[in-house]
Amino acid sequence: MMCIYCDKQVKEGGINRFKAHLAGQKGQVEACKKVPADVQYQMKQLLEQFEKNKKRKVQEKSDESNTFEIDEDPIIHSLFLLCSLWIILDETTYK
Repeated sequence: MMCIYCDKQVKEGGINRFKAHLAGQKGQVEACKKVPADVQYQMKQLLEQFEKNKKRKVQEKSDESNTFEIDEDPIIHSLFLLCSLWIILDETTYK
């Protein structure tokens, strides 16, 4: 992709690397020195939103992998029911 403001050609990376160029973020690619302030601001906002969404998705995936569904395994489900029943009976016996 070629920047219409400074004519720099960004060959490697995707759209987010190009947005980083326009946002003036250093590191991945050289910052554009001729981009208008409003475009630079918009690109920064888009990159921040992208990072927030990425973190949210990673957190959701982590939360999903940490949950345990009792109904998934019939043996586990049966054991859970037996333990629950034992706890209920044990509590009523000692009251």
